[in-house]
Amino acid sequence: MREKGILGEWYVQEAERTLHKLESSMKQVETLRVQLAAYYCEDESTFLLDDAFKVIRAFCDKLQKAIKVYSAINHRETINLTINSTLVRCIGPKACNNWDRGITGVTSVFSNLKSNK
Repeated sequence: MREKGILGEWYVQEAERTLHKLESSMKQVETLRVQLAAYYCEDESTFLLDDAFKVIRAFCDKLQKAIKVYSAINHRETINLTINSTLVRCIGPKACNNWDRGITGVTSVFSNLKSNK
């Protein structure tokens, strides 16, 4: 019976230490929340970290989407420039004078080639 008492005391002491650490951490979080509310010129009594994190998350999602779109556009332009330079090299600059960076330009170049034969 004596061992259970010692174990119980140890458990209570350990729980109190853990609770004290948790309370200290929560005070730090609250201090940071108030500072963040002031930084964003928000009312500290209604400012919620969860809402701030949702806004930041939405911003990051939109930024990542914009980066993907930009990357796709940039990749497409790189392909068009590669096609254009290849056509100029293979066909000659005169045949590519009307190149307009798209399928229309490719179609007109190939149409000109067919009509020349």
